[in-house]
Amino acid sequence: MSTSSPASTSRQPSAVGRMIDTHHHLWDLDKNYYPWLTDKIEPKPYGDYSAIRRNYLIKDFFADIGDLPLVKSVHVNGDHDHNDPVRETAWLQSVADDKNSRGFPHAIVADASLTREDLPALLEAHCAYRNMRGVRSILSPIVTANRPNVLEGSAWWDGLKMLARFDLSLDLQIHPLQMPRIAEAVRQHPKIGFIVCHTGFLNYKDPAMVETWDAGMRMLAAFPNVALKISGFMVWDLKWTVDSIRPTVLRAIEIFGSERCMFASNYPPDRLAATYEKIWRSFEEITRDFSPDERDAMFYENACRYYRI
Repeated sequence: MSTSSPASTSRQPSAVGRMIDTHHHLWDLDKNYYPWLTDKIEPKPYGDYSAIRRNYLIKDFFADIGDLPLVKSVHVNGDHDHNDPVRETAWLQSVADDKNSRGFPHAIVADASLTREDLPALLEAHCAYRNMRGVRSILSPIVTANRPNVLEGSAWWDGLKMLARFDLSLDLQIHPLQMPRIAEAVRQHPKIGFIVCHTGFLNYKDPAMVETWDAGMRMLAAFPNVALKISGFMVWDLKWTVDSIRPTVLRAIEIFGSERCMFASNYPPDRLAATYEKIWRSFEEITRDFSPDERDAMFYENACRYYRI
């Protein structure tokens, strides 16, 4: 079943010439297994997510893109069955290879827990697919509740060393309180590209957390091998507006600089809060005072560089 909305007929020309979505998902519940979407419903900070528990295919993604000048994309693993993570990568590569998909998704960030004993073999299997670029490590406590804190054990740190061997980047889904610990990981591995997801998972409604986030973000930004994806505001605020996210977006860009920031939709989860067009129009509006080169970097060039697409 499709989750897409009909393309709007009133869309205005984009103020940005070209875009890359650096964080989205596709899922086919008939071909693959996503426990959180089918049989193991987990509580989420944003509440009921039944509206996205259905197929979201490349045709649905294209319908949501509509007339926006989105020319490439990065697919981040959709929390697929951890017992068979390569299955999702193989499926995504088949989607990208289909002539009707226009190469989408152009990069794949796969599921590969760094604590697995078979990590080298798993990474090698993922890398058999030409669009493979990196893995995602989900460490934020609101997602990993009741699971071991892998940052306190040695296995995660040992696994991290493997990424450089395979020339893979690491997408980090972390909480602001974890940023100092992650900074130590970044310091130890200057040859690995680290990409912080979802604007550092900030709950901007919590003043104390804003201060923690600000300090942690500056700590991470001190390392040149760390980049930032600006997205995911629905996690804490299903009713976000341009004005409500503007301070966070501008502060994030101030900290990391336009040369290390990228934008993303986090679709389809973020469709619980906004249309695809609203997300990108909001980013356009917030960055209107940046130069054309700075905007092109954030909307396009940085993604090309960090994900090699």
